[in-house]
Amino acid sequence: MPVAQATQTFAGIENENEFYSHHYLAEVFLGNIRDQVDRWNVAEEAEEGQRAPHTRLRSLATRWFLNRAELSKTRDESERYRKFLQLQQPLMDALGYSIQPREVEFEAGMPLPVWQALGDRAGAPQLIIAPVFEGVPLQEDDSESTLSQSLRACQYHALEIPAPLRGLAWENILSDAVFGGDKPPRYVILAGSDEWLLVDRFKWPNNRVLRFDWR
Repeated sequence: MPVAQATQTFAGIENENEFYSHHYLAEVFLGNIRDQVDRWNVAEEAEEGQRAPHTRLRSLATRWFLNRAELSKTRDESERYRKFLQLQQPLMDALGYSIQPREVEFEAGMPLPVWQALGDRAGAPQLIIAPVFEGVPLQEDDSESTLSQSLRACQYHALEIPAPLRGLAWENILSDAVFGGDKPPRYVILAGSDEWLLVDRFKWPNNRVLRFDWR
């Protein structure tokens, strides 16, 4: 499959700075994901009540846009954060994750609010999922990058944001507070309102990310 065609196949996914090589996306990834989808479909047909992740995601479209519209109208920050959770919970569920708020500290004095940390409990987690909550109400044409957002007090139960993290954008948080620690995770998912980012510790120095635009 030509590279251009492969790119069009994955609508809403941006392979920023070649998170994956064009060859991998065109020749390998498409086959791998097709095999996985086939396995999910077989499991869905074999077990009553079983729904594949892509089936569950497809069914969320109307609900997601309604929730996003509600979020965009809300001005009170604590209420917006509640609606932000309402927007994200179905996506997390569909993909096999859950929202289990906690704080993790990879760098001393820089505790981060995360929703999930998966991996070896005795060592560093393999994956963390961190919410990226926008500080201002969403606009329909909001194009501000998820990486430019900073932490909010409501993510710390309305307590003060730790001083070293105050006003720090997520692009700096990743470098300083996540991957700069002694036992950093391999992967980070940043869950913003409109987009999620997959970040790999080994690709981050070259600003390579995989963006998923839910709109």
